[in-house]
Amino acid sequence: MSFGKLIPQLAASFALSCVGLSFSQDSTGADNKVLPLPAQLAELTGKYQAAMTKAEEPIRKLQDSYRNRVQSLADEAQKNGNLKNLLLFKKEIENLGSHGPGQTSEHPDLAKVQATYHDHAARLTRNMAPVRLKIETVYVNALKKQIADFTKAGDLDSGLVVQKALEVAEARAATWAEESAKLGIAGPKIGFDWEALIEAWQPEKFETTSAVGGSTTLRSRDRDVADEPALLIGFEFWLRPFSDSDETVRGVVPLFRTQSGKTFDGLPRAAGAEKGKRRRVVAKHGYVVGGLKATSENAIRSMTVIFHKLSDKGTDPEDFYESDTYGEWEGGNTAVVTTDGKVPVGVDGHYGLGLDQLALIVTEL
Repeated sequence: MSFGKLIPQLAASFALSCVGLSFSQDSTGADNKVLPLPAQLAELTGKYQAAMTKAEEPIRKLQDSYRNRVQSLADEAQKNGNLKNLLLFKKEIENLGSHGPGQTSEHPDLAKVQATYHDHAARLTRNMAPVRLKIETVYVNALKKQIADFTKAGDLDSGLVVQKALEVAEARAATWAEESAKLGIAGPKIGFDWEALIEAWQPEKFETTSAVGGSTTLRSRDRDVADEPALLIGFEFWLRPFSDSDETVRGVVPLFRTQSGKTFDGLPRAAGAEKGKRRRVVAKHGYVVGGLKATSENAIRSMTVIFHKLSDKGTDPEDFYESDTYGEWEGGNTAVVTTDGKVPVGVDGHYGLGLDQLALIVTEL
């Protein structure tokens, strides 16, 4: 498929697939009742369309330039009274919307304009493809988060509307990937936006989740955030016998990683637990600490770490895995806290002879 034919088709696909989200103010749920368009979805889709429009601006400018050059040839043919050439150029202009610029015209002047267009279009399309795919992927991830948020809030109607938007976006993403593959372009490598984290690095403004342990409300504060922008990627657990258990969590050390890949330990969070066993658990590549699951009885006795996959400006709670459970305890209460898609940058909590409470410090980019 030529670039001239491909680009109008992609643009048309983008425009048509967004019409329902841009201009429709309602959707239909499973029981066929009319559901209003959530304000959060409208805002998100507006940002998505603005980003996609900006990404495709170079190709639109190229198309406008091509149209103007062919129109100049048509004006010249009309001025010279050359009906054959005028009809040729007019037909080329009429076909732009559905077929894009032609190739290898028999008319030398038009053939030259076509060749110039396709040379530039090939370069612009290859440059644009990974950007478009990245925007689409970020949009899909944001829609998934909205669905999770609406579901947690019990707003199932809004969740259903966003689910329909997600289905459209995922289909569109598949089209972008398929067309990119035809051009020999690999999918984008979407990485965490470290620049956004660096810009947002103001520890005094970071949020703290509820705690696991003796209670969900922190009794005192003992924050640990790195001096430089870094992500929370795991823990070292200190394990010792306690009461009837041969092995309980008596302390932890948070583990951090910077943009350069440097990994370092945070501050130990325990008193008098240094002589126990130590078990280190670190996130797989592309994942960070996304939550904690702890069994407690007055203090934390056993713990499991929940890891979430990093996305562009946060984490994806739907792409997760859990560590082994560290410590053994029968009875007690089990509680879970998560970053809710935000970026984990530290820990907070309270400790005495053991690890009484632990919470996560997060930021939103």
